Parts: sequence; structure tokens; C-alpha cells
Amino acid sequence: VVFRREPFLVKVQKKISQGLDMLRYYTTKQWVFKNDQMYAMYNRLSAKDQETFFLDITHLDYSTYFLNYVLGIRQYVLKEPPETMPKAKRLLRKLYIMDKMVQAAIYTLILWLIWSYWEIVVGPIKLVLDTSIEVINNSIARERRP
Repeated sequence: VVFRREPFLVKVQKKISQGLDMLRYYTTKQWVFKNDQMYAMYNRLSAKDQETFFLDITHLDYSTYFLNYVLGIRQYVLKEPPETMPKAKRLLRKLYIMDKMVQAAIYTLILWLIWSYWEIVVGPIKLVLDTSIEVINNSIARERRP
């Protein structure tokens, strides 16, 4: 705003929002696909063909799958070419470091405020506790008197 241009995170947020809007219909509904014929055909394949035409997801490497999934979403849904990946990684790293620095600053500020105003915060609590203990001790002392 100061430099008369749109803040860079607004552009990123618009891309994310656009991607979520495109996927909302498919991700908010429950889908049931009947694929009995495909499994019947798969069972008729030889063992070698079954390895080639992989359908058993119990042995799926989910790390690789999700990496390819995210790269595909970037390329085909968000229309970002793969060449932009190094720049995006650098930006993400910078944002991560900035986030950690802001968190550290906030925690430091909170600790400093607690340290600086410790007597102001603890004083009234101490007064209430001391008064309560005194009242309890006085009532116990009165009960013990003959």
C-alpha cells in the first residue's frame, strides 16, 4: 500500500482462494464409484500385468503420492509452471523464518510484561490470599475458645 502496489501475500491468498473454489464441489460431497467390472477385469490379468497396471493401494507410498498430487495441483489447477518451484520454496522458507521471528518476539514481549508487572499482578492476588487465610485462622481460633 505504501509503495502503491498490492501486498505480495494478497496475490498468494487469491491463488489459494481460487484453488479452493475450484475444488469445493468435489471435496464437499461424498462420492461412490462402483468399479466391480474393473476389479473383475483386473483379477483376470496375469501377475506380471497386475504389477504393470497397479491397483492395490494398500502398498501405496503416500509420501510420493502426495508430493505428486501437490505438484499436479500447482501445475494444472493453479496454472503455475514447474520452473517457479525454487522461487516458491525460497518464499516459503522466508515466510517460515518470519513467522518464527514474530512468534519469538511475541513470547519475549509476554515474558517481559509478566516480569515488569509481576508485583502489580501478584500483589492483589497475594492480598486476597492473605486476607482469606487470616479470616480462616480467626474463625478456627474462635471455634477453639471455650
